[in-house]
Amino acid sequence: MTKQVWRFPLIADGLQEVEMPKGAVILCAQVKEDRSRELSLWAEVDVDAPKEKRMFEVFPTGITMPTNNGPFHRKYIGTFQVPSIMGVLVFHVYERIS
Repeated sequence: MTKQVWRFPLIADGLQEVEMPKGAVILCAQVKEDRSRELSLWAEVDVDAPKEKRMFEVFPTGITMPTNNGPFHRKYIGTFQVPSIMGVLVFHVYERIS
């Protein structure tokens, strides 16, 4: 088993699917501080594990989160801030758990 920390890009809005090695442990969600200013998840992964698809949701502060979760619930991952011309925008990342 070979462990590494990998970065997975996210979009700062809504529900999205991310493929990563099975059993990956999410470490944090932050904005990558380079020219891209890309939202990313970092996870500790077993590089030899088969891939699985996991679902993540990103919500800005003040937006109503859907409550009809159906057969899943949300696990909080982290909060990140993005400077904008209107001030700082704050977003919150959750993983959908079955």
